[in-house]
Amino acid sequence: MKEFDFSLVLYSDNISFEILESLLVDSELTDATISQRNGTFYLDFTRSGSNLTDTILTTIIDIENKTPFKICRIEPSDIVTSAEIARRLGRSRQSVQQLISGSRGSGDFPQPEAGITTKTLFWSWTDVVSWFLEVSIISDRSLYYDAMSIKALNIALSYRDSKELNQSIGIVLNRLNVESVL
Repeated sequence: MKEFDFSLVLYSDNISFEILESLLVDSELTDATISQRNGTFYLDFTRSGSNLTDTILTTIIDIENKTPFKICRIEPSDIVTSAEIARRLGRSRQSVQQLISGSRGSGDFPQPEAGITTKTLFWSWTDVVSWFLEVSIISDRSLYYDAMSIKALNIALSYRDSKELNQSIGIVLNRLNVESVL
């Protein structure tokens, strides 16, 4: 068994910290640390399991079956800034900036996912970890597998929670002549 750290973000309209805490205790979900940022509640967990996907899924199912809450997403997110890349990999910001700009390394750092027209660029964590593995800067493949697990789970949660998104995805896949994988 391995220990995994993750956070589950709740849909939580008009709920207080005290009510949330009481519901979790009543549901015997006492291993969660409750936090709130800008009015959004999230639950931090350190749980043991055979793999990250099953550990997170079991936790989500426990929460959704035992409380009135629904999970909207999992953190840490797949979308990262250069500062977050540095933090997650234990590197300096300058080191990461040099790899991004191509002044160090192979010069083929992954393209940003978003932010091209804004001040802050955002990358896919899975793309970044894959690249770091390819160029042998890191060797821990579990970083990639865990990143892919969280990304897939978040896509599934988004898909589950939005009928409009489901319809839009179907339309886009059809127009792109892609067979639906869902």
